[in-house]
Amino acid sequence: MLVEKRALAGMLARLSQSGEVIASPEKTKYLKDFLECRTAAKGGKLLRCVECGTHAVVYNSCNRRGCPVCSQKNQLKWQLGMRERLLPTAHHHLVFSFPDSFTQKWIKQPKATIHELLAGVRKTISRLESQRELSLGTILVFQSHCSGLAFKAHVHCLITDGGLDKDDKWQPLGVLPLGEMTQWLKQALVSQEQSKSWRIHESRHQVGGEAIVQYLGQRLNGSVVSAQEVQEQGNAVAVSTRSGLVELTSSTFALRYLTHIPPKGTVMVRSCGLYSNRKKNQHELARVQLGGVAKLKEEGWVEHCPRCKGIMGIVFERLNRPFLFDHQSFGFGLDPPLHWELSQVAS
Repeated sequence: MLVEKRALAGMLARLSQSGEVIASPEKTKYLKDFLECRTAAKGGKLLRCVECGTHAVVYNSCNRRGCPVCSQKNQLKWQLGMRERLLPTAHHHLVFSFPDSFTQKWIKQPKATIHELLAGVRKTISRLESQRELSLGTILVFQSHCSGLAFKAHVHCLITDGGLDKDDKWQPLGVLPLGEMTQWLKQALVSQEQSKSWRIHESRHQVGGEAIVQYLGQRLNGSVVSAQEVQEQGNAVAVSTRSGLVELTSSTFALRYLTHIPPKGTVMVRSCGLYSNRKKNQHELARVQLGGVAKLKEEGWVEHCPRCKGIMGIVFERLNRPFLFDHQSFGFGLDPPLHWELSQVAS
C-alpha cells in the first residue's frame, strides 16, 4: 500500500515538473513534501515492540493536506475527535448544494469562498434553532469535489435530531423544513440567483453520526483521492467511482488534485451549538439526559509491529539522519535502515 501511495505522489510531482501542470509555489512545496513524506529526508524515530523486541525505523510524516502517503494518520485523528464529541442520538446528514457560480468563485478565491459558504450555512441552522427554540449540535464540513474529482463546492452538515430548550431539557427536532431552509440559505448568502442547484439533500442516521464522520474524515484530512482508486494508463488516469471509472488525461487529473487541496490555514470545519467548545456544559447536560456516558478517549494513531502486531514504543525519537546513530548497537549492521527495515536485537 505504501508503494502505491508513493507512486501517486511521484506521478503528481512528475506531471508538475514536466510543465504540463503549472503549480503555485505553495503547491510545489506540498509536492516536495509528498515525495519526502515517511522517508529519511523528514527524519524519524527508532521504535521497539514491547511484545517481541523487534526494532524498526519509522520516518516522520509531512502532515500536509492532500498527501497520499500519510493521509490515513490524519483521517484517524480527526475521526476519533469527532466521534468522542457526538451525542448518543440520531443525526440528520444534510448536503447544501449551491449554483455553479459559487464553484467558479471558489476556484478564484478558495479561502474567502469557503468562509462565506460555511457562514451562510451556519446562519441557516441558526434560524432553524430560533424557529424551534432549541440549541442543536452541528458540525459543518466544506468539500470541493464530487465524483471523478469534478469541481463542485458544497457543504456537509451533521445535525442532532433534537436539542436543549430554554430550560435545558432535551426536545426532539422533528421534520426539517427543507424548503424554508433553502430560502434562508439564499438570504444568508445574499443571492438572487434562481437556480435548481439550490438544494438541501437529507438523510437520517438513526444509530448516530459515526458513519458520516467516517466518510467526511476520508476526504477532509486524507488525500483528495486514495491510491487504490487511481489507475495510470499511459497518458491517462482512470479514477474509480461508485458508478464506474472516470477517465481523465494525466494533466487534468493532476490539475484537479492540486486545486482541491485548500490553501494553508483554510478553516474547513466548524463545530457549532452543542458541539462547540463554548457549550461544553450544555453538551454534557444533553449527554446525561440522552442516557449516555462520557466516551473514553480512544487510542490514537500508533505504530504496530509488522511481525506480531504489538504496539511499538519509542527508543530514540530525534533521528534526523539515520546514519548518525550506532546501527550495530541496534542490530542493523553498517547500512542505514530503510523504512520498516527490521532487526531482532540480541538479548
